[in-house]
Amino acid sequence: MIKNRQHTRDRSKGIQVYKETINRQFKDQENALKFVNEVAQQYPRYVRDQLQVIQYAITHFRPQIEKALAVCLKKQLWSANDLHDIAQHLTRLKKGKDISPASIEAKKDTPATKASSKKGSRILYEHN
Repeated sequence: MIKNRQHTRDRSKGIQVYKETINRQFKDQENALKFVNEVAQQYPRYVRDQLQVIQYAITHFRPQIEKALAVCLKKQLWSANDLHDIAQHLTRLKKGKDISPASIEAKKDTPATKASSKKGSRILYEHN
């Protein structure tokens, strides 16, 4: 007899294990569990997709993921995409801080930038 395996297997077990795997990757596991459960409640039909986005955010924005989680909880943003976007934004802000005004000033003093920044000076080549 041919039967559809989707009807016989327990699909919720896989989702639960996935949730636990994601939860263990956070330092604040209590808040992570709250967030993941709320996301699952908000998007029951797309839980696996939401968990995949959370996993992607953890993998690619690890240094900022805890702050992003805190923002999502504080503002009650219950979407994996919100977590991803906030973590990405915080990462971009952090990279922007790494380029400080002091480092820009240091670059201005290099000989190459001094030569290129002189007003009205050009390099002329003679034609033979």
